[in-house]
Amino acid sequence: MIKLKSLIQSRFNVNLNIKDFYDYKSIQSLTEVIRSKEKADNHKIPPVDKSVKGYEISREQYRIWLASQTVGGSISHNMVLDFQLNGDFDVTLLKTAVKKTISRHEILRTYFLLNANGMVLQYLRETVDIEKVITVEKAQAENVESLLSESHNIHFRLEECPLFHILIIQKKVNQYIFSLVIHHIIGDMVSLDLFFKEILLRYNALSQRKKLYLPALNIQYKDYAKWINDNLKSSYFDEQREFWQQYLNGIGDDSKWYTYHGQSTFEGKTLTDSFDPELTDKIKSYCQQNNQRLMSFMATALGILIYKKTHQRDILIGIPSSLRQHPDLMEQMGLYLNVLPFRVTIEKDQTLSELLIRNSQNQIQILQASLFPFDKIIERFEKNHQFNLASRIDIFLNVLINDSTYLDIAKDLAIKPLETNNKKSKFPLCVYIQQFDEKLIYMIEYQTAVFTENEIKNFEKRLLKTITQMIDFPNKYINDIELIEKDALPLFQM
Repeated sequence: MIKLKSLIQSRFNVNLNIKDFYDYKSIQSLTEVIRSKEKADNHKIPPVDKSVKGYEISREQYRIWLASQTVGGSISHNMVLDFQLNGDFDVTLLKTAVKKTISRHEILRTYFLLNANGMVLQYLRETVDIEKVITVEKAQAENVESLLSESHNIHFRLEECPLFHILIIQKKVNQYIFSLVIHHIIGDMVSLDLFFKEILLRYNALSQRKKLYLPALNIQYKDYAKWINDNLKSSYFDEQREFWQQYLNGIGDDSKWYTYHGQSTFEGKTLTDSFDPELTDKIKSYCQQNNQRLMSFMATALGILIYKKTHQRDILIGIPSSLRQHPDLMEQMGLYLNVLPFRVTIEKDQTLSELLIRNSQNQIQILQASLFPFDKIIERFEKNHQFNLASRIDIFLNVLINDSTYLDIAKDLAIKPLETNNKKSKFPLCVYIQQFDEKLIYMIEYQTAVFTENEIKNFEKRLLKTITQMIDFPNKYINDIELIEKDALPLFQM
């Protein structure tokens, strides 16, 4: 939705509200809305003065920098893409393609240092040694997993460049594994896809000895960081600042519904499965017929599940939101990702359908205020409520839209995504929902110092049961929902 909003803004020079995409679902009705809008005064993001030594970082980068000051914290912010490549693969061409991509995107040549005043700034290298970027190994099948694990868990030192790495493993003749690892401080999931897509485009052009024409990048990430920081000092965010104060008013400092079994080390596991075809069809049909987004639907399910365990009526779910809301940012690599607190408030005389409608409306509101940085939301909340909002978040949720169409770019290679065995988790519990072709896949990532494998399996069963009841009995009162007998509940005690 954010991408479509930016595309429309770029093409037609009009600003649509997030609500417009909910109210006008057909192309024809949305076209009429675009025609009715006045032309917007879209200010360009200005480039920064390149003569300065060190550039401002964004609030999102600073949040990741703080969280990465321990080895475990830093490794937990590694993002991974793994692919199997079959075909006549040329590593020399790959290195050239990667070098050209690094040259185009400054964020791939960025590192971070404290200046004399104790401020974290980002600095740029003119070039990066490609031999430090790409490692090539030959391995038997039994050694592949250990090589991938070592690559996934690389400790990037933020004061050094590069902050990404590519591992190529040759298993057999014409059979390879490509593993891309990027530290979160220089990218997000969209950046991972953009990076791999551009590598493939360049590789294909080089292999066919053709010229490649990519749109010019008018700005870079450092320009965005300065622009957004300047806007935070102005009245630009007054309306969004006021919204968050009202939206979060009255949230209490409730105890966590889980406890740590040991010291937090970010060690984690992931339970991955897919909804069965029947339930997948039910979820898609329900969301389509009731104008529901998958994010608010799943947030409602998680909120109900936590309420049924704890009787806690205010549940906070951390959700991601794209910051690529300016046309200049559409093809940019970088950390354009905010975290937003999604509030699910349970009323005992409320039906499932009523709660879903309210949460859908809430999602529209919070997305319209999604540019306001999470740490600023926290600062203002703590000042008014005297406790930390971040520690109050019960669970994290991310809905991923898979776009695998670009995997067909390289004509001589068959490319297949591989499931990543992630052994780190930056959150105690995070649920990922991924749409892949006709499937809906769910991944429950958890810290092993907080949850046992058996507890997560029980959590999975109750989540599936919650979703089923939401669809099959929309007029049922929330208090009447029975997920499981109380004496069979897992022990998530403090």
